[in-house]
Amino acid sequence: MTPGARLAAAIEILDEAEATRLPLDRALERWAKGHRYAGSKDRAAISARVYDVMRARALIDARWPGANPRERVLASLKLLDALPCADIRALASDGKYAPGALSEAEEAKLDALQPASGEDPRWVRLNYPAWLDERFEAAFPGRVEEELAALNRPAPVDLRANLLKTSRDGLLQELGEEGIEAQPTYWSPWGIRLASPRRLRAVGAIREGAAEIQDEGSQLVSALVGARPGERIVDYCAGAGGKTLAMGAMMAGEGEILACDVDGRRLARLKERAKRAGLYNITTKVHEPGGLSGMEARADRVLLDVPCSGTGTWRRQPEARWRLTPEELETYGRIQREILEEAAPIVRPGGALIYVTCSFFREENEDQIARFLAAHDEFEVVDWRLQLPEGWPVPAPGKSDYLRLSPASTGTDGFFAALLGRRL
Repeated sequence: MTPGARLAAAIEILDEAEATRLPLDRALERWAKGHRYAGSKDRAAISARVYDVMRARALIDARWPGANPRERVLASLKLLDALPCADIRALASDGKYAPGALSEAEEAKLDALQPASGEDPRWVRLNYPAWLDERFEAAFPGRVEEELAALNRPAPVDLRANLLKTSRDGLLQELGEEGIEAQPTYWSPWGIRLASPRRLRAVGAIREGAAEIQDEGSQLVSALVGARPGERIVDYCAGAGGKTLAMGAMMAGEGEILACDVDGRRLARLKERAKRAGLYNITTKVHEPGGLSGMEARADRVLLDVPCSGTGTWRRQPEARWRLTPEELETYGRIQREILEEAAPIVRPGGALIYVTCSFFREENEDQIARFLAAHDEFEVVDWRLQLPEGWPVPAPGKSDYLRLSPASTGTDGFFAALLGRRL
């Protein structure tokens, strides 16, 4: 592919992602399936351009208000690559499949674009919507610059060794034999971090269920549940099932995990993954009105990995920051409150409710817990450190009622977790 054709591909992918709200990685994958002639270098260059545009969207939109995907890609050449307009004009017309000649209006806009400046507002420099500025200041008082800068960097790829089938050292050896460079993660003794992103479908350990793709922070949250062999665990919002599988391995396949979700298709995929992982103590259930009637006070632990704004995963989904609206944030808050109310009765006295988000915002985290505890005096905050397996490093050694992870502080995705014990 010519450089011009790569630019056109980036524009096409950004167009589709914007029109359909597909995650960028899904839009890229769909484009690649329809353009199998594109080589690995072409796909890498196109992906880099797409993500670069999204990670600089605040700057681009500030300089070119109302820009569409084509204009954002063109602006990225000037603002990120510092190309002169003559070179951009040549690239836009580089071959049959290039984006096409620049209009007079586009040339005028490109001529006027100024690079990033220290005078730009914080949300422009750190690439997030202005309406979220106060929320980030509340989440990271005095540390917004550091935290948001880390949130703009590409995320690593982490694997979790399935200890039912291998050890971490054994998995590292197997990856090495396949030419994959990796190293142990610091926080999770199950985890392995790849030296560079790569396609993983062909990795033997993943095909055979000996490894799962799972961020180190997600592994920590899974461990926080404290699932033990023989217990009854409910994963109330199981989603794709990464934490379900991690807990199943902690339980050595003994006991029972009920994985629930509103999406039956995801639960069907979880069944396949559990079988591959050698886990036969996992059952699934699609949520229906009434929640889990008949399960009152029967679960040892209930994990609530609730729907949320997802700010902690912005490294992986930089497009998500531009799709979030105040109305959606309010809706997430309502759903979180409803799930807490539905799930609380399932926990047996002496058991625990584990509330988790991948958000940094107080209204989805501390404020939700405070509201819940004010209405449920049968629950109390429990020291989450006591749930980590013996020998695990503690991410936040200072006193804190809740676990907080972030790219800047722990090198993981962002998570909030609260451990709530039900009194006997």
